[in-house]
Amino acid sequence: MADDDRKTTEKPRPLQVVSPARMEAMGEAVEHYGRFIDRAEEYLATKRALTVADAREYRLGVVELKYRCTEDHDCGNIPTGQVDEDGEPITRSHGKYLYDKGAAPNLYNVNAFLVESDTIVLTEGEFDALAVEVHTGLPAVGYPGTSTWRSSPWWKRCFDGYATVFVAADGDKPGADAAKYISRDLPNAVVVSMPEGHDATSYIIEHGPEAMLAKFGFNYDA
Repeated sequence: MADDDRKTTEKPRPLQVVSPARMEAMGEAVEHYGRFIDRAEEYLATKRALTVADAREYRLGVVELKYRCTEDHDCGNIPTGQVDEDGEPITRSHGKYLYDKGAAPNLYNVNAFLVESDTIVLTEGEFDALAVEVHTGLPAVGYPGTSTWRSSPWWKRCFDGYATVFVAADGDKPGADAAKYISRDLPNAVVVSMPEGHDATSYIIEHGPEAMLAKFGFNYDA
């Protein structure tokens, strides 16, 4: 497909104004759930390559609520009780995560854009961005899935002016396809593919920060 064929018209979302009361409530929630971060110490260390201190710095917390769908069904194949003209069941689907009404996905760790650097890393997933930033010292931003990048064409503007945007691609076909799509949007993108079965976090856990920095073309300086 030619580049001209895949261009889409950018339709800005309505401006989302967060009320002072909402901001205050969000701040209280961050403070409250942050008190329980110690409960996740083992999980953070073994699955996310983070310490409790890292989690506190990035204002993470433990929420004992299920923000995914709580119904006992396949979110992508929900029976409707109806059939089509061939007698086949008609199903519906919805996203697996729950959001406030009217909320839209956003890039994660946008403070990274405030760091004076000609290089930035883009990962698929919030925790991958944190692991990369913590262990390499490079500013890193996460996007919440390929579909959100496709539906948010204005995100690419955030990466204007960088000499290099390292796109850390997960080591599977969806990861490779996502990186290929993003690299078409970002002329300054350099795709850095993880080995098969790895994402940025698992690669750091198995091979260490030195190996990750080497993939980006840097030497490790402890």
